[in-house]
Amino acid sequence: MAKKGKNGKKSKGKTKALKTNNSGDNGASSPSQSTNKMEMMELPENGWICEKDEAAKAVKYERNEENILRLARAYYKLRQWEKLEVLASSALKDDCGSRANSSSKLYHQQLTTWRKEANANLSIKTHWNEQHKGGYGLEESRLLRLSMNTFTGAHGTFNNLNLLHFAAYQGDIRLLEKAIALGAAIDYPVGEPKEECGREGEEAPRGATALLLACTSLALYGAIPQERMRMIFREQPAVADRLRGNLVCAVQLVKLGANCSAVYRLGNCGGRIFAMMHAFGIDNKNAYQLANIAKKLELTRTMQTFKSVEDMIRLVHCRCGSRLPWRECHASVALVPESHYLYNDNTDEQGGEKVLCWGYSPLGDCLCGNNKDKYKSYVKCCWQGASRYQDDSTGILFGHSSMKIDERNKWCVHALQKLMEGKGPNDPIFPPMIFPPLTKEKIFSGVRNMPMKEFIKMFDLDGISMLCGWDMEVYVSVTERIENWFEWNNLHWALPKSELIQQTKKWNQALLQYCDDQNLTGTEREEVIKIHTASALAPCANPACNKIELDAKSFAKCLRCKKVAYCSRACQGDHWKLTHKKKCCPAFDFDSFIHS
Repeated sequence: MAKKGKNGKKSKGKTKALKTNNSGDNGASSPSQSTNKMEMMELPENGWICEKDEAAKAVKYERNEENILRLARAYYKLRQWEKLEVLASSALKDDCGSRANSSSKLYHQQLTTWRKEANANLSIKTHWNEQHKGGYGLEESRLLRLSMNTFTGAHGTFNNLNLLHFAAYQGDIRLLEKAIALGAAIDYPVGEPKEECGREGEEAPRGATALLLACTSLALYGAIPQERMRMIFREQPAVADRLRGNLVCAVQLVKLGANCSAVYRLGNCGGRIFAMMHAFGIDNKNAYQLANIAKKLELTRTMQTFKSVEDMIRLVHCRCGSRLPWRECHASVALVPESHYLYNDNTDEQGGEKVLCWGYSPLGDCLCGNNKDKYKSYVKCCWQGASRYQDDSTGILFGHSSMKIDERNKWCVHALQKLMEGKGPNDPIFPPMIFPPLTKEKIFSGVRNMPMKEFIKMFDLDGISMLCGWDMEVYVSVTERIENWFEWNNLHWALPKSELIQQTKKWNQALLQYCDDQNLTGTEREEVIKIHTASALAPCANPACNKIELDAKSFAKCLRCKKVAYCSRACQGDHWKLTHKKKCCPAFDFDSFIHS
């Protein structure tokens, strides 16, 4: 039973959060006392993403200390430092001079502490700032839809690293987490340098992953005697900073589900760095072995924690950059439970076992095809309706879409549920049999026996089609007489204008042919033609409006479902509030689905 708070209202049920590392980006500074307290914060019942959204609505509705602290706490846990800094700064500015009581002092103190921590994280040096200012960086990859995995460039020492590889090798945690948040595959192997990038610098070992690059950098310096290392750190302080960054990158990659069994092979790589690696035995080693050579206890403990599949599924981090487990972030029970992992049907080449794949980043570019050239994050587009997963070794996305059950398909769903009763997960749903060919005659026979109202529901969820008064026998008979038969309806917004007009003419010619074949004359013929004549002019989808187009395709269609159109924005708004908000579904783009 929920306990009552001080204000007398029932507090939401909460569960204890999993212990996660939410420290600073570079791991160099010790966590503050407030950070330790935040680590022990209880997990909201619906996860931190839902908590953030609810808190933002609460602040918008009433901007008081309680709501502001609630939203700031969510930003802190989700590591959304920019938003936290803006919120804290504006709240402290508004609160200036109003610290009369103890609660206001604590409010001011807490916001001040969080703002300092946000500024500390935002001030960490990162190549993301340089990439953002010019060249093909993350912003350009996102806007120009360049592949985050295959786009490579000359990054100082090596000439065949993509942005994720470069970030791991340089120990740039902010760049690494940004690339992963935008959809980079964490186990994508190093490939050949691109011709357009030139041949400056050496080639990194092909097949190495971001985790292996970070671990080899740690192992190389870990194999050097300690006295020599102290001297290097005194002479080159930047080396120590880079190694700290390598450690944080490696730890976070493991927590994100990176493959620790991949092997680092030098092959025929030449150069002084690779000669040193050969000398120290850093060759043909996996990430576990490299971590032991590096003598980094935090990394080896993390790898042990994430070693079993069960622990990985339970603890693996969301890819939005929050450093929280999926179940506390974008895969909470309130959003899409158990959606952050899937076993791919494709088997690996060595063991023949199914590959465990993690969810595609919520902030990655949604590839549904509805956004065309505009960037729209997966979580703001198809997150609720489609589950996408990523094979991190190839970068290939796959998944499935959920189906909304309505009047059109509930009979099919119920039939499938009956077939699945008593079936195991690997049992075939349909019995093995040879299906007879589905001929044109059988299709028309099935449609002829269907009530016109049920037939219309297949393409008209809003109930605005003018076909409701048509006779099904006439409809099917006319359709049969059209070469390359075409099921006419007056809501064909997917068709180009020229094709729509052409199909209208074909239908009306077939209607006249039907009347001739049936020997219809006089008033009966006129009545059939009057009712069943096709028109390329569509009605306004707002049921309260009786307007019909004066010119084909002149009304503006709904950009989401592309199935209805309106004579004005006012009609669209009225219909959206009335029924269309619940019935509007994104139009299915077959070409984009095939290529994705």
